[in-house]
Amino acid sequence: FIIVMSSTPLKIYGPAGSTCTMRVVWTGLEIGHPVETINIDFSKGEHKGPEHLKRQPFGKVPAAQDGDFIFYESRAIARYLIEKHANDSKIQLIPSDIKQRAILEQWISLESTTYTPEITTLLGNWFKIKYGGQADAAASEKALANLQRDGHVLNDQLGKHQYIAGDHFTLVDIFFPTYMWYIRDTDEIKKWFASFPNIEAWFKRVTDRPAFKDQLLPQLFNL
Repeated sequence: FIIVMSSTPLKIYGPAGSTCTMRVVWTGLEIGHPVETINIDFSKGEHKGPEHLKRQPFGKVPAAQDGDFIFYESRAIARYLIEKHANDSKIQLIPSDIKQRAILEQWISLESTTYTPEITTLLGNWFKIKYGGQADAAASEKALANLQRDGHVLNDQLGKHQYIAGDHFTLVDIFFPTYMWYIRDTDEIKKWFASFPNIEAWFKRVTDRPAFKDQLLPQLFNL
């Protein structure tokens, strides 16, 4: 690991409730190094404003700043935060063993390319309905069908282990749940959980962690 020494918290630019911002905030809480969050107001178009586009040229969130070093993408930010504090973290979220780390990266890749895109479709339709829009029922049906097709692989893995990459909580257990959390009570996700009880049990296990339940949620949503 490359260790970057700094006495100030990492600044994270993104709205409090953003699923990707949540990943980074949760990572910081787990390792004992909370980040400083700076809101980007989507309702005012701040994510497409000139200041934010200097940080994130695609106009998305989150972006991060550590001194004069600015970068973006939630998975990259989380990894940076872990490596920055590798010598004084409360928990090891990236295994040191090369084989265990390969399994972690395998599942992070699957999270980003196989599972999260489908859950994002369901989440997008949930937001459309929530704010009075028209959901794309065909897209939701296709997404759910794909999740049903691929869910058994994740469910089987979680039948063998407590967590996705093995028997210890790791970074991929942070990357997976934030999109699921918003739509956990929808009929689609309830149906998916019912089909794959090991996934449902894992989801409850990770979202019951103190860093998520007792720190992140109250911090972001004033629960």
